[in-house]
Amino acid sequence: QMMARFAKLVLEGVLSSFDRGGRGKLPADGHVELRVFALVSGMEAVAMRYVLQGDESKALEAAPVLIDMVQKTFA
Repeated sequence: QMMARFAKLVLEGVLSSFDRGGRGKLPADGHVELRVFALVSGMEAVAMRYVLQGDESKALEAAPVLIDMVQKTFA
C-alpha cells in the first residue's frame, strides 16, 4: 500500500533526523509511528480535498500548513 510505504519513509526520516541531532524531540509517550501515520493521513486528506475540488494546481498552497503541523508534532 502506497500510504504505508510513504509513512515508513517519513518515519525513517524523522528518526534519522533525531539520530543526527536535528531540532525537535521525540514524544515522551513513545508514539512516534502513530503520530507519523496520523500526519501522513492528514497530508493525504488535504491532497484529496484539492483533487475533489478540481484544484490540484493549487495543492502547494497547503505546504506551509503541513510543514507547520509536522514541526509542532515534534517540537
